[in-house]
Amino acid sequence: MLRRAFIWITVLGVGVVLGTLMVLDTGYMQLVYANYTLETSLWIGLVLLIAASLAILYLSRFVILMYKSGNRLIKSNQAAKERKTLSIHNRNAPSDATGSAHLEDQIPASLGKSKSSRLLQLLYQADHAHATGDGKSRDEILSRAIERFPRAKLEIELKSLALRIKSDASSVIGPLQRLHQSNPKHKGVVTTLLHATIAVENWHFALELLSKVEKARTLGETEILQLRRRVFIGLLDSEDDAEIASTWKKVPKSDKRNGEIKSAYTLALWRIDQPRNAVDFIESSLREHWDSNLVELYGQIVVDAARQLRIAEGWLKARPHDRRLLTALGLLNLETAKFEDAKRHLTRSIELGDSLLAKLALCRALLGLEETTQATQLLSQISA
Repeated sequence: MLRRAFIWITVLGVGVVLGTLMVLDTGYMQLVYANYTLETSLWIGLVLLIAASLAILYLSRFVILMYKSGNRLIKSNQAAKERKTLSIHNRNAPSDATGSAHLEDQIPASLGKSKSSRLLQLLYQADHAHATGDGKSRDEILSRAIERFPRAKLEIELKSLALRIKSDASSVIGPLQRLHQSNPKHKGVVTTLLHATIAVENWHFALELLSKVEKARTLGETEILQLRRRVFIGLLDSEDDAEIASTWKKVPKSDKRNGEIKSAYTLALWRIDQPRNAVDFIESSLREHWDSNLVELYGQIVVDAARQLRIAEGWLKARPHDRRLLTALGLLNLETAKFEDAKRHLTRSIELGDSLLAKLALCRALLGLEETTQATQLLSQISA
């Protein structure tokens, strides 16, 4: 602070002295260049020379600053390009090894030799090595990618872990959780951990991660919808008796209309010895929206066979060609010992589409009708 004050006082004193001299002795100076001549007072010329010197000084500093900023911008753009390349690759790359035997042929020839293209080629090579079961080459390629592109280290590590989810999900949970602890808001980390958690069927943690993914919008709506339904189906399949009802309440209304989730809830009720509730749920659901999968379950979860048969026969009037409804009718006819009707419905169901359940039920109907030869032939076809 004292130094600055001293400098300003000195500058002020010099200014006063120079101002006095400029008034007392104007003098003059002449600048000549080629055919051009500039004549001015001595003090104005000095001021112009000082101003020109300062202008050159600051202009040179500005040029140096712009050069350094340009280098930083280029590096930043390159890093962003590498991250974008990884993002594009991770969106387009297959989630497992199926159908990935020729990934090297998918590398666009137009990419040239830019850094992003080389990174993309390494990632495709890693995919190819993984698809052919060459884990050692896959890891070597990804290690080489980290060495060449250190700014993309996290994303490349995520890629390595994501490739291993399909074959050994339990081994990647630990590394992914550590990455999640150090990068709790990183979209790629959360998404990859979600896929791994689903693979090991840790449904409660998967549901927690899914809410983060939905808020961050790291995945498309369709993929989020598929993952959410998969998580809830997993929860319904594995929950204890006391948790089924609370889990069903957590399912969003839009997903409660999904056939797979409704089937999972029905099977959960059946599993915990609540067949009456399962049958009532099927009947109420089918009144709102027809679902062939639920109809087939209706024939398997029998509480009051005669009553359920009457209801199913009423459905058949509007849907005479529904294969699963015909299977359900055949099963219910078996429960009421109406073997001829069961044979007719089950034969028609098999004509509309192959079904192991319908064939096994038809064997029961044939045995009930004492048509042993036909039943034996059908069993031989099933086992062949």
